[in-house]
Amino acid sequence: LFVLGESQVSIARPGVAKVDLPHYEGKILRAYGTLPHPNVLGGLLVGGIISTILLSRISHMGFFLPTILSLQGIGLLLTFSRSAILSLLTFIIFYYIIYSRRSMEDTSLKRIFIGALTLMIPVAFAVRWALVSRIVPPESDAFIRDRFTAIRIALPILREHLVAGVGPG
Repeated sequence: LFVLGESQVSIARPGVAKVDLPHYEGKILRAYGTLPHPNVLGGLLVGGIISTILLSRISHMGFFLPTILSLQGIGLLLTFSRSAILSLLTFIIFYYIIYSRRSMEDTSLKRIFIGALTLMIPVAFAVRWALVSRIVPPESDAFIRDRFTAIRIALPILREHLVAGVGPG
């Protein structure tokens, strides 16, 4: 897939997005697709899921809708993208609030979501430890620790130079 623009990533390469599985020896590579980072793929998949849900309101997709949503959801789970998963959950909550009266009467919509969730549950169960460790990282996570250190350094600089800034770069 190099011809299509797929980047050459390796689990041993520094800076490559990987995830730790506690019950698995070593790390696994997060899903990239042909994109530069798993979060980009996650964002595109969320856009696809939202589009699929909204298009299902105007087009009858029958059996294909739960299948399409499940494949997109499995892809989203394999990116381990916290921001993408949070975005999708936010959309689902707002979608439910907006269309709750209509959705309660529409049993086909309930069947579609139940069917999609049923197909996604085995994958979510298989990668549950990795999902939990991505959402609640251990305190020894160097990446998180380094981010908080950088924030502690940046805040005083921002306070001192709030209006004029510190210059380019």
